[in-house]
Amino acid sequence: MKLMIKCYHFSIFLFFYIKEVLISNVKVAIDVISPKPRISPGIVAIKLTKLNENGVSLLANFVSMTPGTLALDYDSENGELWIHSMYLEEEESFVSYIQNQYENPIAKFQ
Repeated sequence: MKLMIKCYHFSIFLFFYIKEVLISNVKVAIDVISPKPRISPGIVAIKLTKLNENGVSLLANFVSMTPGTLALDYDSENGELWIHSMYLEEEESFVSYIQNQYENPIAKFQ
């Protein structure tokens, strides 16, 4: 039963992630072909409290596979994942988004 629940959470996350990749692809493609790109790059440290080592690896890989973002480093002493984003406008909202949309779902199936 526990495995079925994890598979269910993974399936929901997978659909969310596919949507994220498609939206990110379009956003980056528009910036590539537009004469005035709308990028605002930045690097942010995100405190991860709910994930074990495997979960952090999953999150870092999902972030890196999404166009426009890249996981740079993980500080295991502080539990912080450093992420570069092409579209970092508000740091707090980006951190909250990663924690709520990536960390929380991954914690349910790790």
